Amino acid sequence: MITAFNIISILGYVAVAVEDFSERTVHWWLFLLLALSGGLAFYSMLDLELLLINIALNLCIVCLILAILLGYSRLVLKKPLFNVALGLGDALLFVVLAVSFPVYAFVVLFAFSVLFSLLLHLLFSKSQKHTTVPLAGYMSIFVTIALVLQFAGVFPNLYAL
Repeated sequence: MITAFNIISILGYVAVAVEDFSERTVHWWLFLLLALSGGLAFYSMLDLELLLINIALNLCIVCLILAILLGYSRLVLKKPLFNVALGLGDALLFVVLAVSFPVYAFVVLFAFSVLFSLLLHLLFSKSQKHTTVPLAGYMSIFVTIALVLQFAGVFPNLYAL
């Protein structure tokens, strides 16, 4: 069953990446699909109590990150957070990752996907027609690679505690 959820997640992350790169916007239902497939894959590995504890901790981390970004956006950039400093789709992807993985996997995937995004943006920013960063797209590519490598047996199970 987890394989089906992972395949749906992989296809969903690829769709997010394609839409974010081409249009700089992503359909809301893709985030819902990813949250459901990722959450169900996560739920199939744990009992409900552990699942809820992990999701609550992850959402606290996301709220902390968004609060820091909000402060930086208002105080340093003097711009609103959403749709200027950070896209709504980027924040929705943060939430999708929070409900899809245990705390340690979430922190590792989140941190390395942001670094991966920075590297890709530095490499490709000159050749892109948009000036904004497709953060959700870059992060989706990273998570897709991680899920494919897990599926192939190269990575350990991301859901094992």
